[in-house]
Amino acid sequence: MMIYDRAEGPIPRHDSVRRVPTCYQSTLPLDVIKRFQCLVVGSSRGVLTVAITDIRDRSLIDTLEKLTGRQIFMVLIEPARMRMLIKRLERSHDRRCNKQTVGRPYYLHSMQLSAIARMTFNAK
Repeated sequence: MMIYDRAEGPIPRHDSVRRVPTCYQSTLPLDVIKRFQCLVVGSSRGVLTVAITDIRDRSLIDTLEKLTGRQIFMVLIEPARMRMLIKRLERSHDRRCNKQTVGRPYYLHSMQLSAIARMTFNAK
């Protein structure tokens, strides 16, 4: 179903969004995402696809274009889905910010890891 906006034309619904792709999670600051209830969910040819829940705020497009420096293509999603996505994004953000130890890279053999550790500690 398409929602028609007199100024811009039809705004498509995007009901299949389950996660915000990692490469777009930091496109907008978290406080902007929470305040305006919008998320970047994709891009194509320099145009960002932004999921929103309310089409009444026309200034949002201008604000996001100024903030990102890119054109904005809006899609509608359900408010409940937006809340879920924002909660997931907050948890992901918290994990990244609170991560104090670095886990073992999966591609390093234990002997390589111990050699790197020896070099690091011997350099001090």
